[in-house]
Amino acid sequence: MLYLIRKCLLEKVAKVLYYSQVMKYAVIELGGTQFKVTEGDTVKVSRMQEAVCRVLLFKDDANFLVGSPYVDTCTVSLAKVADKADTKVVVARYKSKSRYRRKKGHRQPISLFKVDSIKLESGGVETKAVEGQVAEAPKKRAVKKKVAEE
Repeated sequence: MLYLIRKCLLEKVAKVLYYSQVMKYAVIELGGTQFKVTEGDTVKVSRMQEAVCRVLLFKDDANFLVGSPYVDTCTVSLAKVADKADTKVVVARYKSKSRYRRKKGHRQPISLFKVDSIKLESGGVETKAVEGQVAEAPKKRAVKKKVAEE
């Protein structure tokens, strides 16, 4: 048991170290869910015929782009690896004192996609300096409370 706990912790630490060393990654939206991916990762989603993903965030050594809502200059190419069924989920029904028991299993159909490349089409986004000053908000005046005379 202790061996399994150690193995699980080592896998988690290795994943954190891997993502801290990899400088190029993207957050994509695929099949209604969001994934943080790097080149070479495998993504598991509900069954899809072809991958249509949109990039929400992109980061590499020189650029950090956040879309509003999507980054149009970045593309992530995905290749379909396999169509298969996910692990079985067992659904059990039980009613006490009536000998009613039902057991049913379900395997969700899934697709596996591999991230081939993450590319930024242009050399990043140029930032423009703001000309002039930002207009100040008008100051609020204090409202005097009226004291009721008795």
